[in-house]
Amino acid sequence: MLKVDLFKDMPNSDVMSLLSCLGIKTKSFKEGALILDFGQKNNNLFIMLSGKAVVIKKNLLDKEEAVEELKTNDIFAHDFVCQGQTKSPVKVVALNDCEILILGYEKVITPCNKVCQYHLLLIKNLISMIARKNSALNTKIDVVGKRFARDRIMSFLKQSANGQTTFEIPYNREKMAEFLALDRCSLSRELSNMQKDGLILFKKNRFKINF
Repeated sequence: MLKVDLFKDMPNSDVMSLLSCLGIKTKSFKEGALILDFGQKNNNLFIMLSGKAVVIKKNLLDKEEAVEELKTNDIFAHDFVCQGQTKSPVKVVALNDCEILILGYEKVITPCNKVCQYHLLLIKNLISMIARKNSALNTKIDVVGKRFARDRIMSFLKQSANGQTTFEIPYNREKMAEFLALDRCSLSRELSNMQKDGLILFKKNRFKINF
């Protein structure tokens, strides 16, 4: 539990005190269990401590679509709870056995009378987690908004490189294709073509870019 970014730079003893003071709880879910349902009243933020889960939304035709896979250290429900929306617009289902940290939003963002330095640090860490999540979403919007597969791939790799020429990405081919909204075969074919054109070198999830 203590390894998640929410408790960054906090001594273990102070984390335990915060958990008690703020009523932060953990809950385990079995594979296939419903963590959050459409329309469910909720004022909590959730952070994955272990395992995986999937976020499901309804499209314009009212059909359910998986829109995000959650893993350790990922935060969810912040996008509507922080706006004051108390009914969940999404469903979240456990993909395997998982443990989740549950934080009451109002209690977490409101400093107590003691104005504890670690409570303030927790709020800062929470804001950082949400900011990174939003940044990742903006990156995806920018990438998948491009028309051609090569442009999507180049944009994704350039942003993943973070100024380096050789780096690793956190996806296998299937997940990379899913992120880029491409067919896996189309992705593999375009990666091969880009390598032939001298734009990239790659082995599994390790890439070198030359553009």
